[in-house]
Amino acid sequence: MSTLRSDVKGLLSLYNAAYLGTHGDIILDEAISFTRNNLVSALADLKPPLTTQVSLDLETPLYRRIRRLLARDYISIYQEDATRDDAILELAKLDFNLLQSLHREELKNITKWWNELAPSKNLSFARDRLVECYFWSLGVYFEPYYSHSRVTTTKLIALVSILDDIFDVYSTLEESQRLTEAIQRWDAKVVHQLPEYMKDYYLKLMHTFEEFEDLLASNEKYCITYIKEAVSNEIIKFFLFSLLLISIT
Repeated sequence: MSTLRSDVKGLLSLYNAAYLGTHGDIILDEAISFTRNNLVSALADLKPPLTTQVSLDLETPLYRRIRRLLARDYISIYQEDATRDDAILELAKLDFNLLQSLHREELKNITKWWNELAPSKNLSFARDRLVECYFWSLGVYFEPYYSHSRVTTTKLIALVSILDDIFDVYSTLEESQRLTEAIQRWDAKVVHQLPEYMKDYYLKLMHTFEEFEDLLASNEKYCITYIKEAVSNEIIKFFLFSLLLISIT
């Protein structure tokens, strides 16, 4: 046991691996407690870069961290390692910077789309959470070949976020019902039934889904049907929740 306590790297590996356990896995829960206590005790005697690595993992375990943030942190840690391979380090930095440039370009294009929606004019009550929405999608898939998925997911989250604000912050019950019915029909022709401040949003929602469909291959276009269904189901939940709040108050 004393040998295990002195093996900081081994403790750190066990600590991170134990978080892959499922609910009720008592042995791994005990492993987390044991390794955490010993890592905290050893922290004061460690030297960089191991100090930094242990501190980061104690704050947030390895498998609960966002991969690209983890990569950025580990580049700094690896750079201080006396046994590092400088060629690998240089490639890691190059990879990170190139991918970050791609992410910036994606966010730039998404921001243009967002500004066309003019949330500051017609939807001034809605939260501007675009960067946060993009960060969520980035946490799911950061690789360069998932660019289309990141952009699509960010736009979907942003549109649903506006829906949430319309229902929770601004619309009356009658306006909420009109919007719910319009999205259930999914037809731009019913836009005249909506209040003025909702019209641009509704048309942008329709247009965005048309863009999604245009970018898909012919054998992938069926996916749009399921996404529309998911959005329709979500707005029903918003409306029912609004009714619940009214009944309570």
